[in-house]
Amino acid sequence: MEIKGKGKELPHADLSAVRRETEQPRTKPAESQPQPRVAATADAEAQKDAKAFAKNQSSIKALYVRRTDAGLRLGGAQDIIATIERTSGDRDTICDFATEVAKDTQISMEEAERLLKVRHPVWQAGRKIRFSYGDKYSKQSGGSAGGAFSVLLLSLLDGMQIDPGFGMTGDVTVDGKIREVGAVAEKLRGALLDKCRVIAIPEANKENLNDLAVLYSPAMLWSMQILSIATLDDAAAVARVDRAPNLAKAMELFGQAQRSLSASATAYALRNAAILQTLQQVLQLAPNHLSAEFMMRAANNRLPATLSLGGSLDEIWAAAGPLLGFLFTDYKEPEKSKRYYFEKVPSGAFKAAMERLNWLQMRLHPKARDLKTAMSDYMVSLDQLHRQSAFSSGTLRLHLAKRDKVLSEAHLLGTDRKTLEEMMH
Repeated sequence: MEIKGKGKELPHADLSAVRRETEQPRTKPAESQPQPRVAATADAEAQKDAKAFAKNQSSIKALYVRRTDAGLRLGGAQDIIATIERTSGDRDTICDFATEVAKDTQISMEEAERLLKVRHPVWQAGRKIRFSYGDKYSKQSGGSAGGAFSVLLLSLLDGMQIDPGFGMTGDVTVDGKIREVGAVAEKLRGALLDKCRVIAIPEANKENLNDLAVLYSPAMLWSMQILSIATLDDAAAVARVDRAPNLAKAMELFGQAQRSLSASATAYALRNAAILQTLQQVLQLAPNHLSAEFMMRAANNRLPATLSLGGSLDEIWAAAGPLLGFLFTDYKEPEKSKRYYFEKVPSGAFKAAMERLNWLQMRLHPKARDLKTAMSDYMVSLDQLHRQSAFSSGTLRLHLAKRDKVLSEAHLLGTDRKTLEEMMH
């Protein structure tokens, strides 16, 4: 048999032992090679209890965020399609991607596969599940589609039909929990633009709906039905076409409230007695209906006027965009700094960063405003250096002092340099 290892030769003593053993007379030739038959029997027995696939293909809309060359973050929703392909032989079913993906995306998919194999340990053999994307020409990255991979696998195995107007975001772990992700406000806005009517987000991201209302408009809350999910079962309950009666009724009632409000309506319109009564009914039937919950908050003037502290930090770093990496140069010589800073600066990056930071000023959490001021000063200094053909050591020292001020303010708010550097990857 083949020995799988690192290619090392066995010691002579071991080879001699093997030789001596093979030279001994065989007393039971009929039983000399039982292992293959036992293994084959075991495989056959396992396949008797294997979970057959109920569908050959299923798709779901997964929310994503991308960054423009100028550093702006744009959200959206794109299809992920899971297709079952036949393979030669009776190999165990595996999951794979049709195109190259980043490591974190691969990890999230593999975690989803492990989760579904906890529920159904043995799958129908001789198959490959291949995941592909609507945007098949771009390399996908991030782990926020882990929940979507899990729902897709559940659909293939159990035959669940996914609502084509449903979209979701959220990572997943093997215990079936849907985990927190980032840039939820941008993803929700993008999902709305991409025609998602029902959207599920992790329960841990619930308060990000405050940031959604601040960044865009409270009207975002009634432009789509947003629900929270804590587990894979929660996600499946919202995603499926044949929803449970209470949830289906809640969504029907919310639709009635939606139709009575225009996109330009203000929070004042939510104080209408009929709308308030409808929202209360929705929450009684579906306590995880976030759109209804936050509309009730808006009606009672309980929506904050500024972003959360976490949302404020996220937006400041996002505003800096591709210029964020310039915080980490330690060059002291002007010539090296000149080359480092400005060889690959995207067109319009400085203008876009300053416009975004200025727009955020009155929307930021009070504790984040000193950081915003430091970042604005640093961006102005960067732009000045960018415009100069050369600069002195003294100018560079003043510039680096402004850089250090940004890092100092970030540290005071609990964000260290290592965390910031990780955001660049």
